[in-house]
Amino acid sequence: MTARLYPPLERIRNELFEAPTRRPASADFSETDDDPRWSTLASDPLPDFITDLIQRQAAARQAHPQAPPAVGQIRCLSSVPAAAGESRPLARNVGVLLGAHLGGKRWSGWLVAQEVDYASDRDLVIEADDGPVDPIAGMVQTWNPVRVLIDGQEHILGKLSPLRLAAVMALAEAQQAGGGARPRPGKVYGWDLAEGIVVATGTPLGDPDDPRHAYRALYRQLAEEIIGAGETAPTAATRHNWLVRTFVRPAWTFGAIAFSAALAVHTLFSLGPRTETLSHTGKEPAARPLPPSSGEVLRITLAANGNLSILRDLLALPGVSFRHIEPDNEAMIVWLHVPAGSDVAAQAAKLPGVVAVQVVPQ
Repeated sequence: MTARLYPPLERIRNELFEAPTRRPASADFSETDDDPRWSTLASDPLPDFITDLIQRQAAARQAHPQAPPAVGQIRCLSSVPAAAGESRPLARNVGVLLGAHLGGKRWSGWLVAQEVDYASDRDLVIEADDGPVDPIAGMVQTWNPVRVLIDGQEHILGKLSPLRLAAVMALAEAQQAGGGARPRPGKVYGWDLAEGIVVATGTPLGDPDDPRHAYRALYRQLAEEIIGAGETAPTAATRHNWLVRTFVRPAWTFGAIAFSAALAVHTLFSLGPRTETLSHTGKEPAARPLPPSSGEVLRITLAANGNLSILRDLLALPGVSFRHIEPDNEAMIVWLHVPAGSDVAAQAAKLPGVVAVQVVPQ
């Protein structure tokens, strides 16, 4: 039996791709006009869920006044931003989580949607611990990266912490997610992404009748349109190649993302068995021990077109302790502590994506 999720797919399709009769205001929740829960007359008191939406949006506006674009912000899109010509208005507001600055008005990140009913195991559900967030931002589609033009006039719907941004990056690169849950459309599922990091997502996609397949296709189409509209010249590169070619390099070019990248590396490296959980454990991640005073320090230069798997390979070398990351033009410098007399430097030099390895004094 096919699951019936809300809002209907046909409505989402029309509001994303059909010409709207009006340009939605940022306060438009896109859910309230025909929500089945809306059964009162205009003269009656507002239903509780409408009051909650209004309060959440007001709290988000107060907590996130207009500011220059920055990594971790969730910006509201009421149209498809275009590099040339007019932007196409949307009848359904969507968000974009900013992951890295590509120069000028160009940013990379992930689409953020409000339809949590359609969440899969690759959709990070926004939680109360994320602070005040506009209800338009329900979940981050980590499977749906975009490049988008941001001029700074878009409303800020919320802001994710570096640790949560690291969780987004980990889900985006995870080969397998969902913590072993079975497909259950419309259900939210909590599981351990890594030690001390509990996330809420949907469940894995099911058979072809699972409506979330069609839902993903709609938002992939929107992401492709946003990417194409923001390009001054069309590109034939696929989104898979984009993650390596345009996200990771700017991520370490700009210092604001360096801390998030380090957290993402730790998260990706420490992925272990996942178990179902119903709520956050409340435990903070264990502090990483400081490197010992003995041993050697390696200064490793990575290629500008590398990806996070290079860092994971480095941290997998025997006896390695991670120190910090720093940008170097378009490349990235990784500092590691290794045991004295080890051959880790030679092993690191052989890894794909490593440009240079230098042993430096403690």
